Amino acid sequence: MRMPVPARTNRPYLIALSLLLAAMFFGCSTASETKGGAEAEHESLRAPAAHEADPTPEAGSEPASPPPATQPIDDARRGAALVQVERVVDGDTVVLVDGRRVRLVQIDTPEIHQDPECYGAEATAALEELLPAGGQVELEVDPALDAEDRYGRVLGYLIADGQNLNVELVRRGAAGVWFFRGARGRYAEELLAAAEEARRAERGLWGACPDVPFDPERSIDTGPAGARGRW
Repeated sequence: MRMPVPARTNRPYLIALSLLLAAMFFGCSTASETKGGAEAEHESLRAPAAHEADPTPEAGSEPASPPPATQPIDDARRGAALVQVERVVDGDTVVLVDGRRVRLVQIDTPEIHQDPECYGAEATAALEELLPAGGQVELEVDPALDAEDRYGRVLGYLIADGQNLNVELVRRGAAGVWFFRGARGRYAEELLAAAEEARRAERGLWGACPDVPFDPERSIDTGPAGARGRW
């Protein structure tokens, strides 16, 4: 009896098949790892989302305050200079030691030279009392008014110890208010208030001279020196 011969196994075929399967398995794994690495790299390079971006000020919020600016200079005393008085000419004019003549602006006093007027001498004496010869005062110009008059006199206010002598002369009744050509300077309201006070109290020329008209648009007219009012 012949013994059966076992069938021969095709070993080369099996080896080739095993190698093919192994190659397919490792290929898929590598591709997966490569994709994962590419996705990770893309994730690291992407732009940050809106909620991840650097914070910015919200609309309508106040910006950071700039450094404080230099405070503006107060114009109330701009143009003031210290001067020395040589002598008083009349109730509204003085001569300085440097030779300049100063006409107290926005006021008018009775004349004492040509055609002397009522209360002219008293007005001059009032200014001499307020401003002794040799005294130092502040000369303050007003940019709203002319710098000089037609006679070359400096137009300004005289300030002594913080007191405006232009206003004080009007308050004493030694001067009237005169807004030449209607121009009103920085002390116009104070001058008008001082004039009203003097008139109500009949101080100075308002009581000494008869029927003095009050018109801030015109120079003061007190009448001849010989005329006297209630005094």
